[in-house]
Amino acid sequence: MKKVLTYLAAAMAVVSLAACTPSNISSAESTAVPEGVVASEGETMSLKDKPTVEYVIPEDAPTGVAGGPGVMETTAVDDSYYPEDKQSGNSAADEETVVCLYEVDDTGVIQTMSEVASMDADTLIAAMVKEGILAEGTEVTAFSQEGSTASITLNQLKPVYEEASEEQILACVVNTLTENMGLESLTVKAGDKDYGTQSFTNEYDAT
Repeated sequence: MKKVLTYLAAAMAVVSLAACTPSNISSAESTAVPEGVVASEGETMSLKDKPTVEYVIPEDAPTGVAGGPGVMETTAVDDSYYPEDKQSGNSAADEETVVCLYEVDDTGVIQTMSEVASMDADTLIAAMVKEGILAEGTEVTAFSQEGSTASITLNQLKPVYEEASEEQILACVVNTLTENMGLESLTVKAGDKDYGTQSFTNEYDAT
C-alpha cells in the first residue's frame, strides 16, 4: 500500500511540473498602422490627400448696397480618387460663383442665392429665369457697360409671381445686376418700354 501511495505522489508531481512548464507559443506582434493613414474596409487613404473646399472672396468683389453679400467664388472638391459610388460628380476644374438674386413674394422684394458659371448680364438674367423670378423666354437683347454704369435691353419684363407689380420686378432686375456687377446705375429697356436710369433700391423690400 505504501508503494502505491509513493507512485501516486510521484505521478502527481510530474503532472504538476508539466502544468507549470512555460509555453513556447509566443503572440505575434500586431502591425502598427503608419501615422497619417486611415484604414477602412481594406483600403487606405493618406490624410495629406484629404480633399478641401476653398471659399475665396475676390479683393475686388462688390459688397453691394447697404451691406449686401456681394460675390463669393467657390472651388469644387476633387474627389476623383474616391470609389465611383462615393464621388459627387464635381471636378476641381469646375468653379461657380455664388450670386445674390432679388425676387418678389407676398411680403415684397427679398433676396435669394444662386450659382452661376460666369458673371455677366446674360448669366444673371438666365439665373433669374431658372429660379422662377422672370418669365420663361426672358433674354438680354443688348447690354453695354462703361465703368460703374450700364444699360440693358430685355425682350420682355414679366414676373413669374402674378402678384408682383411692374415696379417690384423692375427693382429685382436692377438690384440683381447692380449688386453683383458693382454698378451704380442701370438704364433699363424691356420690350417697347423705356424705364430710364435706375439704381439699387430697398423701397420694395419685405416688411
